[in-house]
Amino acid sequence: MAARECNLENICQTLLQLGQMDPNTPPTPAAKPPSMAADAFTNPDYMRYAVKTLLACLICYTFYSGVDWEGIHTCMLTCVIVANPNVGSSYQKMVLRFGGAFCGAILALLFTLLVMPWLDNIVELLFVLAPIFLLGAWIATSSERSSYIGTQMVVTFALATLENVFGPVYDLVEIRDHALGIIIGTVVSAVIYTFVWPESEARTLPQKLAGALGMLSKVMRIPRQQEVTALRTYLQIRIGLHAAFNACEEMCQRVALERQLDSEERALLIERSQTVIRQGRDLLHAWDATWNSAQALG
Repeated sequence: MAARECNLENICQTLLQLGQMDPNTPPTPAAKPPSMAADAFTNPDYMRYAVKTLLACLICYTFYSGVDWEGIHTCMLTCVIVANPNVGSSYQKMVLRFGGAFCGAILALLFTLLVMPWLDNIVELLFVLAPIFLLGAWIATSSERSSYIGTQMVVTFALATLENVFGPVYDLVEIRDHALGIIIGTVVSAVIYTFVWPESEARTLPQKLAGALGMLSKVMRIPRQQEVTALRTYLQIRIGLHAAFNACEEMCQRVALERQLDSEERALLIERSQTVIRQGRDLLHAWDATWNSAQALG
């Protein structure tokens, strides 16, 4: 039962079918994606997205230039990094950037106060930096929901401790300024993306689910032949179906962050969407079991 809930049975079956294929068979060439969206010059959402990002950057630039505080220039960089077309994805990126920057700043502060005074050569420095970079790389290779924390943590730590390549760094002001800049940029971006043309993924979530269910129906219609080309086509759609269900789950998580929506309607949409995803996976599992039973009976 636990394996079924984790979708391990379908994954194992797909891997077994992949192992039965001839590795010397050339893959089917993939279609080249277009360099520009078809509605690039007609959809106003692109222009609104650019204007919102520009407005957030302009506010931050005007602020740190007006107060003559160059150290918080990371606020403008934050506006560019966390910029996403939808409110939920922007909030998600803001949380990840703030969390990574906070962890990196704490590590840089402890490193500067407790470790840096005891280092005498480059070898000792590398031995101290290696575990921190290893931790950041380990976090960066995790799921999309938390991977950016590792990248941001290492970047913040490196900017604070390795900026002076010709000697040790003892200035704690840089650590403070970079952290404050990230906080300011996050707040400005949150205000802009919430109140200026907020774009929600709640409208596109049903379309995303419809696409996943369409792939499910295509998987059930394709005959499972032993011919290599047909088997590859089936497995490509099957793997794409798993990715589509995962993408729908991630979109549900982003919609949950869109606080500008009505709380009851948002919760109802997420609950029903998760029900559709769960039933779609159950249907795929039942279809596999039915097919295997029919094959066993000959």
